[in-house]
Formats: sequence, structure tokens, C-alpha cells
Amino acid sequence: MNYHDDLDRRLCHIENQFDFLYYITPSNHTQSWQAFKANGFRAAPQIQYRAQPDLRALKEELGKLAKEPHPVSALEQIYRAKIHETGQMIALVEAMGQPEFRNLSIQLFGQPDTELLHVAKHILKNVDAKTNHQQNVDALQLKDVFDQQITEYQTRHPTFTPEVIVRDDIDSMLVSRTKLYVGAGFKTSMQRAHALCAHEVGTHLVTHFNGLRQPVKLFAYGLAAYDELQEGIAVLSEHLVGGLSQHRMRILAGRIVAVEAMLQDMPFMDIFALLHHDHQFAAQDAYELCSRVFRGGAFTKDTIYLRGILRVKEMLQQGQALSPLFLGKISFTEIKDLQEFKDTGLISDPKIHPHFIKKEGEEARRLKTLSAKPVEELID
Repeated sequence: MNYHDDLDRRLCHIENQFDFLYYITPSNHTQSWQAFKANGFRAAPQIQYRAQPDLRALKEELGKLAKEPHPVSALEQIYRAKIHETGQMIALVEAMGQPEFRNLSIQLFGQPDTELLHVAKHILKNVDAKTNHQQNVDALQLKDVFDQQITEYQTRHPTFTPEVIVRDDIDSMLVSRTKLYVGAGFKTSMQRAHALCAHEVGTHLVTHFNGLRQPVKLFAYGLAAYDELQEGIAVLSEHLVGGLSQHRMRILAGRIVAVEAMLQDMPFMDIFALLHHDHQFAAQDAYELCSRVFRGGAFTKDTIYLRGILRVKEMLQQGQALSPLFLGKISFTEIKDLQEFKDTGLISDPKIHPHFIKKEGEEARRLKTLSAKPVEELID
């Protein structure tokens, strides 16, 4: 085993044991919403989290990796960046409820800038708030949609073996490695069910399993700062299958407004009023937007969804092919180096191709006309 094989194995072992988002996601989301509704939306809810894991062993192992000399190579920067980021994510979990949580979150995910905030407000002003958002597909029915798509992938790729699990302590959806968790109380429409299937199965799970088949297994767990590109192509996938609804586009824009308001130190109830009354979100949508940005204290990850699709859209307009972005969980930084990585044997082409990337048909037409449209015209 050479040096990089050993480093890859050890770093992937750490990544496989630690999913920061699982610990930052509230464990009582359904109950807190019901309590908030019962009190007439007059008092901020009490949020509960899962017990924090003992991270000392992971921090010790990560510290060893950080101190070891790394041979100069194409992989050196990738590994160093990921070691640093994982350390920040461990620190983020340890800082939940403390002032430093906010700064760590901004370091990891950024915050809305003036241009992004302008785009979000433009969407909220111009996309009808009175759209009919049906919720006639429950969690078990959604699981069936996901399982059917997984079965279709398995006919061509038997090693594609994710598991869909419905749980009471999940609010909506959470992908962790090979598992896709669905909140037991989650409901949506059939249009959105197929869009979520493209997002969660066709993007998050497909890129994980493609990454496992790369020479460098870290591509399965995510290179540093991979989340923004990952969520950008996941939101794009919703459009390609005809499921990026008016309601969904407003949610993406509302997340930007909610993050910005939280960073301006507006309290939960004031942000709820801003979203519910000023921007005309339904009460439950406004509550969920608020609860997401207050995860752990002050969480800015919701910045990356709208920003991600805008950056992906611009990149495709400049001629970047979409299919290579599914070879694993990469960031915008590595895109320019993909051919070099391929030439040196660090990566191979994606083995599993998402069901929504096709050379002909409606999905191909949508992809071809994507770059000419402003983002609000991607609505289905």
C-alpha cells in the first residue's frame, strides 16, 4: 500500500464515522412544529438535538493526518483541504449553541452577498405565492418512488445498493453515505416526489456510489467544499425532470432571505413574521425556513442551494459538460482539473449515469435551453 492509498483509507474511515449534519438536524422537528402551531405562533419552539458523539478519537486521528508530511502530488492539496474542513466540521458540532458556531458556519458555507440577496428577493416578488402546493404523497409512498428508481438503477448496476429508511426523528430528508432517511411526517406532491427522487437518489446517492468506484475513495465522501456544487446539480436535476415548482423556487429564495435576516440578528419570531406576512409563505413553510437557519444556533448552509444552481447554470453556459460532475462528490475548484486527474489515473468516468441526463427527449431539451433562461424561468 502506497502513502496516498493509506491516507485515503484513513481519511475515508474518519468520514464514514462522522456526519456533522445528522447531529445539527433537530430530532423533534414534527413535535416542535405542532407545539408552535398550538400556541398560535406566539412563542419560538424548543429545539432538541441528538446526543453529541465522543469525537476525541476522531480528532486525534485527524490531528495525526494533519501533522504527517504529505508528498507533493496532485492529491496533496485535495487531502490537506479535506483534513482542514473535517476539523472545522467537528469543531462546528462541538460549538453548537455557542457564539463561535456562527463563524464556523460562515467559514464552511459562506453567507449571502448583495447579488444573491437581490436574486432571492426578485424571485419572491415575481413568483406567485399563491401556488397550489399539494401534499398528497406521504413518506411511505415517497419511499416507494425512491425504491422503484433504485431498482431501475440496479438492473444496470447491481452494486448500487442504497437503503431508504423512514424515521420519526427526521424532518424531511437526509442522505448519509448509502442511506436515505425520510421523515415519517413528510408529505409532498407526486410532481415533487419525482423531483426529490432526482435530487436525492439521482444526485446524492449516485455520486456517492460513483465515488466508491474511483481509485481515490474520498470522492465518495466529498472533497472539501463539495456541497455547493452537489446541491447545485441536485436542484438542476429537479428542473430536468419537470419538478422545480413555483413553491420550490420560492423556498430556495426564502432560504437566502432567512439566512440574511438571521445574520442581521433578527430573532426567530421576527424572521417568521418576515417570511409569513411580508413574503406570504404558508405558516409551516415559514417555520421550517426559520428552524433550518437556527440549527445549532446560526447555520448558513441554506445559502448554497440557490447560489449553487446559479453557478452551475453559468458553468454550463460556458460549455462545461454535466455528466462528468457525477463521477463523485467534487467541488467547483476541481472542475478545471478533471481532465488532468483522468489522464494521471486519479479518476475515471462515472459508471452510473443519472436517469435524467439523456441525449434526447424532454430532459435533453431542458438541458439545451437552460443557459438562455433566467433562474425564475426554470420553474415547471
